[in-house]
Amino acid sequence: MTKRTNICGIGIDLVDVRRLKKIGMRWGEPFINRLFTEQERDTARNASGFRWATLAGRFAVKEAVVKVFRGGNGKIPWTDIEVLTNPNGEPSVCLYREARTFAEQLGITRLLPSITHDANLSIAVVLGVCAAKIESRDTSLNIAEGDCLMNIRAELVNLMKSLRFDESELRDEALLKDDLEVDSTELIEISVALSKLLQKQIGDTELRPLRTFGELVGFVQECCLQDSVAQVAT
Repeated sequence: MTKRTNICGIGIDLVDVRRLKKIGMRWGEPFINRLFTEQERDTARNASGFRWATLAGRFAVKEAVVKVFRGGNGKIPWTDIEVLTNPNGEPSVCLYREARTFAEQLGITRLLPSITHDANLSIAVVLGVCAAKIESRDTSLNIAEGDCLMNIRAELVNLMKSLRFDESELRDEALLKDDLEVDSTELIEISVALSKLLQKQIGDTELRPLRTFGELVGFVQECCLQDSVAQVAT
């Protein structure tokens, strides 16, 4: 079973810091309170009022979240989306009331924001992550007895296809390259499949030194040759 993460929405927004400050200074607390929660306001305060770049970045995230929600039908109050900073210094999003309802309707389980500032601009990008799907993968190898060396590459190709979601790495021309990297998770599943194929225990520790598809093919070919020699000897 392999867990797959689904990105189901993306939003981006840009806020002019000077413009937000100008409007905020003109309309005062009623305007600020309409856009930001109490905790957002508190974290952006300084001795002279507010750190406007901080507020601009948070508002850009809110706008980006609404775009992830495909507009939210214009029903989401800004304070239903709260942008805070986690202990690692990264921005995080908390949802309340209408915003939470929209996220649940869209199947969104997590929002990943990123904020950057340049001159008088604050830019935010938000990814919406939907509930992960669990998919079964067939990790069996089907190499006919006596044809081990002939079919091993083709069967390992099929196995790699079953283990990978990124098909762009597994086009026909890429599959012929011995330098295609094999990751540690794939090696664990491959070790199980090889144990069934060769009818002997192949531990993932034996495969761990292998880094490429070519090295994996060579390892299995060597196992097949050893089995062939053993059969002749008996």
